[in-house]
Amino acid sequence: MRNGKINDTKITSPSIRDSNTQPHHARRGHPTTWCSAARRFSYIQVELDGEHVIRAVTVEGGGVQALMWVTSYTISYRRDGSWTWYTDQGGKKKVSLSY
Repeated sequence: MRNGKINDTKITSPSIRDSNTQPHHARRGHPTTWCSAARRFSYIQVELDGEHVIRAVTVEGGGVQALMWVTSYTISYRRDGSWTWYTDQGGKKKVSLSY
């Protein structure tokens, strides 16, 4: 996402705190941040054209409005219209922690 190849309109969220915390502000290195109005269970959705291999996900806090930050996250993906959680080999939902 950082290189800008994904159009801002493809990065969405059902919740933003205000007009200065848009979902596309979640790009790593952006001078401001995305911030949800919801305190819990908020998410960003990135629409990719076609299938892609995702090798890494990074989380970056910061900015003047960084009074809240991510402490854990899960990843899901949609193929053929149905959402699937990213899981470990045992089928347990994989949770990543950020500190």
